[in-house]
Amino acid sequence: RAQEQEPPEEKEKMQVKEGSIYALLLVSCFSLLGFTMPSPALPEIRNRFVMPNWETGLVASSMSLGMLAAVWYWPTRSDAWGRIKVLKWSMFVTALLFFVQAWFLHTEWFRGFLFMRLVTGCFAGCNPIFKAYLADVVPASRLARFMVWREASATFAFIVGPFLGGQMTARFGIAGPFLATFVAHLLGAGICWTCVEESPVRTSDVEVKDSMQPDDSAKKWPLRVNQVFVMSFFYVVSQTCFSFFTPLLLHDKFGFKEAGTIGVFLTSVAGFVLFCQLFLYKALFRWLGLVWTGALGALGILLGLLFMGLGSFQGGPLQLMIGGACYAFGSATLPTTVPTLLAKFVSKEQRGKVLGRDSLINNVGRVVTPLCLAFLYDTSPFLCFGAGSCASLVVVFILLKNRTEMEK
Repeated sequence: RAQEQEPPEEKEKMQVKEGSIYALLLVSCFSLLGFTMPSPALPEIRNRFVMPNWETGLVASSMSLGMLAAVWYWPTRSDAWGRIKVLKWSMFVTALLFFVQAWFLHTEWFRGFLFMRLVTGCFAGCNPIFKAYLADVVPASRLARFMVWREASATFAFIVGPFLGGQMTARFGIAGPFLATFVAHLLGAGICWTCVEESPVRTSDVEVKDSMQPDDSAKKWPLRVNQVFVMSFFYVVSQTCFSFFTPLLLHDKFGFKEAGTIGVFLTSVAGFVLFCQLFLYKALFRWLGLVWTGALGALGILLGLLFMGLGSFQGGPLQLMIGGACYAFGSATLPTTVPTLLAKFVSKEQRGKVLGRDSLINNVGRVVTPLCLAFLYDTSPFLCFGAGSCASLVVVFILLKNRTEMEK
């Protein structure tokens, strides 16, 4: 009878109150809202300052350039200083810097705006800290569920952000989305300050400094890890092609002259991504496995960008709808492949370092892609989106060529 009354496994306790974790998920949503709202304003910014497309690409590249330093420095510092201490100051400082960006746009000082984008990026690379906090305070038996909720909060931001950004641009001009971003980050900082408990996990400053020094651990990684890094880079090229150039394409070739309508389209695509994640991914994964599901997702992104590029010749709504649907399917089925493979190929002790290296490579892609593809877009939007499609083709090739090794 005593054995029957014992639970099958001891219930593990949270390291903080569960309400702190839900509050953190809300902060994560506010953080990403700030980065998804400005997208519909890009055509208006380009037209206001009469810029070539390569210079418009600096709007995205400048912030990603700052984040190259941020994603390397701040997550590591949070090991010693505390996750929430770093997060709340990051959100607060970033909020103020977005307000300055809005002011520079209002006064039409574009060079100052670009510089402030660069500075903002230096304080904005804290997304890995959200995951680190969850790993600190949530028991291993419940961690997967909370990680899924974090992804859901991110997806919600991608659904709501473009719509809100389009409406803010339509009503308040190009500075509107950046003011809304200021408010979102300020709310996130306030929640961090008042509702989220600090993680009890700490590392000494000496250990943090040692972890930031270069070492020979990368030489011990299997060759497959480098192949996944290459695959991840080309996926980010395709992703950045869509996220940055789609608003310009809709404005230039499909007659979406209002930022609000651009925001509605981007929100619709993100909504279909969520639908595919909820109702298609699990079945595909069970049927095809990780590698084939990822390859199918990369093929979806390839076709999506190709259809949108072909639509630039005629501006037909059919190509746009098919392209958006294919891209959404690919975005729902490919991204989980990269971190899953990286975690599979290295030891548990090296996962943090290898995932951090992947984030660094991704930010390099986000810096160079808008600048390089902008020159192709000036020649022909089809060439730009065709290049994005070719990047996804590389992902398909790497996955299928190394399928046997990656499935081991």
